Amino acid sequence: MTSSDAKTRYLLRHLQIGEIDPMSTARVINQAFARYEILADHRTSPADLLDEVGPFAEFLQFVDETGELKATAVVRAASADDDGHSCADIGRAFYFGLAGVADGVVGAGLGSALVRETERLARSRCYTSVVLGTLREFNLPPYYERHGFATMATEEFPEGHWSMTVPHNYHEMQKMLTPTARLASAEDTARVTEIVNSAYRAEDFFIDGNRTDEGEIGDLISAGDVIVLESGDRTMAGAVYVQMREASGYFGMLSIDPLRQKTGWGRLLIDMAEQRARDAGLRAMDLQVVNLREELPPWYRRLGYVTNGTLPFPDPWKLRRPAHMVTMTKPLPAASEGREIWL
Repeated sequence: MTSSDAKTRYLLRHLQIGEIDPMSTARVINQAFARYEILADHRTSPADLLDEVGPFAEFLQFVDETGELKATAVVRAASADDDGHSCADIGRAFYFGLAGVADGVVGAGLGSALVRETERLARSRCYTSVVLGTLREFNLPPYYERHGFATMATEEFPEGHWSMTVPHNYHEMQKMLTPTARLASAEDTARVTEIVNSAYRAEDFFIDGNRTDEGEIGDLISAGDVIVLESGDRTMAGAVYVQMREASGYFGMLSIDPLRQKTGWGRLLIDMAEQRARDAGLRAMDLQVVNLREELPPWYRRLGYVTNGTLPFPDPWKLRRPAHMVTMTKPLPAASEGREIWL
């Protein structure tokens, strides 16, 4: 049995506020909130929805193969003065709210997929936590606890507040994201250099010397092009060089501390690089691998990259055997076009 035999195909779209259909979005939200039977009126309307979420809100939405909206959620920076795309600040929170799943697909996994996508997007933009608010009377705190959220504060409200027909208890919940990402600073130069050179020891069979040095890494950090990953105790465990070019993004020096390899963190760094390109309006991501690392092109192909050429090895004097670079690229469809998800 194939995945398409057992599962349903959806498109997951990431939309700006001007790209959504307010009517269908409000309808799905109202369907979701009506199930709790403690609201005196609809949760929102098309006009109220746009006013409530604000001009900088973004929407994650699942549509089926006919284009019908099946699930929606609002995401945005939790702080009003957060520009939404900076990786320089530490301790930033990403907001998740107004989540709703349409009638007929409750229990299909769309709600959990919205939470996962929110966390993915938050990490890719260097947020360190996701926050949300919900009601105990909706029985949702246990649901979010299963997704790793914890209640940070509660507040009781009387009947009539928020058009509720019963007294209700509001839960403010948060999930800390691990690992977290940020832009490297000058103080990180030595550690980033160490991580890159340690990761590239895998190339010792054909090359002499280190992959890089503190001078090169310092220049890349000064340009604001190095993202680092940190574990929960703020130990740096990975790094990647990312550059926005005229027509596409480019990443290189993808490196994970050998003690953290095979944890999926390398894929997280690639995801961050790709999201930065999407946020910059670019529609492709490029990379280069040396042809003697035969295990790498198949791995990148599984992530959607295709080979599109070759280049000379940039430092031929380091080689102990002939080698060249293989160039690869991946198309990055506009977020509004959606990507295929099977649930």
